[in-house]
Amino acid sequence: MQLDNRALKHIPLLEGEEKIKFLHLQNNEISKIENLVSLPNLHFLDLSSNKLSEINNFSSVVHLRVLILSKNMISSIPKSNLDTFRQLDVLDLHDNRITGKVDFSQHFKKLQNLRILNLSGNQIEEIEMTCSMKSLVELNLRGNKIKALKIGLGVKGLKEVQYDCLAKVYLSNNQIKDFDHV
Repeated sequence: MQLDNRALKHIPLLEGEEKIKFLHLQNNEISKIENLVSLPNLHFLDLSSNKLSEINNFSSVVHLRVLILSKNMISSIPKSNLDTFRQLDVLDLHDNRITGKVDFSQHFKKLQNLRILNLSGNQIEEIEMTCSMKSLVELNLRGNKIKALKIGLGVKGLKEVQYDCLAKVYLSNNQIKDFDHV
C-alpha cells in the first residue's frame, strides 16, 4: 500500500487490511509509531523522511523483514525496542541524529537474522561489535564521528566473536585513526 507524500500526521488505522505486507509511508509528517496492530502480516515498512524521534510501538509487527526509518529525527537506539524483530533482514537508520556509542550486544543482540544494517549519516562516535551476528553481511557506518571501532573482542573470558558473513563494511568520512581493535 502506497501512502507516501500525503502530509499524513499519523499512521492511519487500516482495519480490515490484515493481508497488507508492504506499507510505504515515506515523505509525510508522522511523528509517532501507532496503529500497526491491525497489520500482523506486515513484512516491509518504509517510514523514511518523517518526523519520528523514537523507535517504539512495533510489538504487533513481528513478521517485519524490512524496516526503513531513515531521514527522521531519531536520536538513540533503544536497548529493547528492537527485540520484536526476530525476522528482520534489513534495518535502515541512515541520516538520523543517533549519537554516542552503539553497542551491538545491547542494541541488536536479538536480531540474529539481520543481514543489512545502515547507520550512515548520524553522529555515532563509537561502535562495539562484541556479540555474534552470524547473518550480518553489510554494515554501513559512513559519515559519522566514529573514533573507535571494536569488532570481535573477547568479552569476560569468552572467545572472540566472529563475523564470518560480513562482506561489506563502509567506514568513509569518520574519525578513525587506527584499526587495532578490528
